[in-house]
Amino acid sequence: MKPLVVAVAVLVALIGEGLEMTGATKMSARARVTGLAAVSVLLMASLVWAAQGRTLKVTVDYTGNGEVSATNAVLVSVWTSPPVGDTTAPLALEVVQENGATVTFENLTASPVYLVAFYDTQGDGMVASGMPFGAHGADAQGTPSAIVVGDSQTVEVELSFDDTLRIP
Repeated sequence: MKPLVVAVAVLVALIGEGLEMTGATKMSARARVTGLAAVSVLLMASLVWAAQGRTLKVTVDYTGNGEVSATNAVLVSVWTSPPVGDTTAPLALEVVQENGATVTFENLTASPVYLVAFYDTQGDGMVASGMPFGAHGADAQGTPSAIVVGDSQTVEVELSFDDTLRIP
């Protein structure tokens, strides 16, 4: 909300400075242009503020053969569409180094989103063929289901996965 407060303060200051008193209150052309610019900033700031606030909290539980640690972490990713191949990039990525930990994705810019986690078997932070993965609400092929996160909403989900699904 800080951008909104700052924009209002700037608007008040700029319009106040641009007023001319000549018997009746008039606003100079300069003050009108400055005021219009300030209103534009205010509207843009409020739009940015409105887009913020989508939060996704994910608790990760890997039940496969490996141990979640700093060496073999779980890479938790949020996507704007179900990830297929290498053609899309995640919207956000967090690393879990302790099983059962919760990661928070704040100010997501899209909804719905799709959640996929990868167990880093090689310990290099790279997604590779043969790596176990899990997806929120996954079907038999591992395609995740959509998670709808409304404006100013926090959605909490749990993602539990094992070694059943692997990257081809």
